Amino acid sequence: MRHCAYCVEALSGCVLSAEPQAPESVKRHLAGASRRVATRCAAVLREASSSITAMTASRSLDFTVADMNTAVQELQSEVRALPSKLFGEATAAQQLMDAVQLFTVTSLLIEVSARIEGVVDAVDTLATLASFSSADYEKPTEADAKVQTASDQGPVEPVASSATKNTAEEQV
Repeated sequence: MRHCAYCVEALSGCVLSAEPQAPESVKRHLAGASRRVATRCAAVLREASSSITAMTASRSLDFTVADMNTAVQELQSEVRALPSKLFGEATAAQQLMDAVQLFTVTSLLIEVSARIEGVVDAVDTLATLASFSSADYEKPTEADAKVQTASDQGPVEPVASSATKNTAEEQV
């Protein structure tokens, strides 16, 4: 988890240090995929956190990790496609040099997602060692039991409150 936090801190430092000097076309090209990776990473961390808080083994954690990995693959393919888009331009080498900070941010996003997988493995280990209950099994509460008992007995007629009874008696 500490390594994940280090990567997030480095990413924060890169993003906050200065506006990337990359060309607008490169920024636009990577913006959507980068945003998807960041959103999916946050969703995985939220799901892992709620699993620990509720002390239940999350069924959807594997699905959110798969979504995150898909977003990472899309980002990697977008980065691989950049040189072919820039080679047609005369200043491609200069544009690539200007985009180094943007590539650093992209690389850190990918590294954060890899570190998050380690966090998910730690949460799974904790769930196993602490015998977390399965998320698909929920113990019925007393209120649920009362509702079930009442529904088994047939239709239930509304019960008037004592204030309503007093008002009805006064009118008679």
